[in-house]
Amino acid sequence: MGTVGKVSCAAIFGWLISVTCAEAQLNCQHPNQQQQCQSAVDSQSTSQVTTTSSQVGLTSVQTNITNVRDFIQAGGLATANGTRLGFAAAAGDGLDALSPNLLSYDAKKQTGRDALARAVAQPAPPRVIFSVWGQGMYDREHRTGTFAGFDLGRTTRTSGGLGGFDAIIRGVRTSSDALVIGFFAGDTDAHSTTHTGAISNVRGPSIGVYSAYVEGGLSADATFKTDLFDVDQSTPGGPTRNLGMNTYSFAMNLNNKMWLSSAWWIEETVGTLLVRSVWDGSSRAQGFFDGREVRVQGGLRTGTSVRWANVEVQPTLTGLLYIPMLVHVAGLAPVIGAPIVPSDQGKVFGQSIGKLNFVWTNQLSTYVEAEVRGRTDVLAGAARVGLRYSFN
Repeated sequence: MGTVGKVSCAAIFGWLISVTCAEAQLNCQHPNQQQQCQSAVDSQSTSQVTTTSSQVGLTSVQTNITNVRDFIQAGGLATANGTRLGFAAAAGDGLDALSPNLLSYDAKKQTGRDALARAVAQPAPPRVIFSVWGQGMYDREHRTGTFAGFDLGRTTRTSGGLGGFDAIIRGVRTSSDALVIGFFAGDTDAHSTTHTGAISNVRGPSIGVYSAYVEGGLSADATFKTDLFDVDQSTPGGPTRNLGMNTYSFAMNLNNKMWLSSAWWIEETVGTLLVRSVWDGSSRAQGFFDGREVRVQGGLRTGTSVRWANVEVQPTLTGLLYIPMLVHVAGLAPVIGAPIVPSDQGKVFGQSIGKLNFVWTNQLSTYVEAEVRGRTDVLAGAARVGLRYSFN
């Protein structure tokens, strides 16, 4: 066969392949195929709901960690001689044990120098405080928007509870530091409905560990959490799928607290969050694939402490910005020709959290917390209540 014949055959063969593929692809504008395309879009949305449910639980754990850090930095740990965690200033020095002026030099009184000398001369022995805690949470997220002519709007309601215990270990490296090691477990239930009528139910237990290290105003914390989700997804006119997914989350934060006065403080915080979403074997057999997300965040916390009757009230306010830097959405492999739903990658979210912590005794505290977060086309709110009891 000559060169011309070979070229002609190749051209014909390529044309046949292109015609076959074109016939196999969905035409999402065709009335008979719009429902199938919408079903593919709704299936991708379901996987985003599971990731949101995991992150809601992780935020709840972080609430407890901030409680522990604030407890330690406010002097919640007592030493053997009754003074608070930090440099053991003696009574009559006129300085709070965590005062920013504690180490200042006064040529006349030399109070800071004397306090430091006493702390060095009388280091407190290591001490461990065990605590238990519990929390209830509710979260509602509403999304709007369209893509490629398809409605992406949905409302997700997430509720659940968490509980755990931890140990605060004082004097790990120095006489003024503390290490926190904790364990938690809980249950999450999320219900999501899209504007097109698709329904996703996500439910399952969670288990995890957390740790924090505190040295004066500096602190670092880390959390690892696993969610074992059962996912039921149904679409109008489409199949009902019973799926299973595990999510593995890791969060880490670095914090620097500065005292503006004897009562007010402000804290800088930066952190990162990594989530890995893994479908079970049955879900993969139906065409679902795994995903992951990497998020960075930063912001400020501020708070104070006031006395109300016999209760110490500690209000705090947190302002954060976070950005999902890398998002591979776990979901159903898109039908050929159907659109792939855009993710939150590169979008800037704002988050504000207000909390009132009530210290009833040196062992019992309770709190209420409210959260608002969102960006364009996304608005969410959350409420959390909890308690903490220390065996000290």
